[in-house]
Amino acid sequence: MRRAGVFEQAKAMLHGSRWLDPATLVQGGDAPSAKPGEPVVVYCVYGHEVGRAAALQLRAAGIDARFLVGGIDGWTQAGRPVSDKPR
Repeated sequence: MRRAGVFEQAKAMLHGSRWLDPATLVQGGDAPSAKPGEPVVVYCVYGHEVGRAAALQLRAAGIDARFLVGGIDGWTQAGRPVSDKPR
């Protein structure tokens, strides 16, 4: 859920994730698909307003969404794995 400019500069992302524009998340069918009752985890850089706002938007659309506390920065600082971003 990182903003477009921040995502373009990023070199890594969480394995199995895909980027969605937070500005158009639930408009125009860009929301992630999930099986009923299956949670979706969203993340931004630091786990502040972008990730939290995205999770709230998705919940309002009926998706069981959660945000990653600490974002991808906290994830990598904890030594957890990331994948190279596709080019």
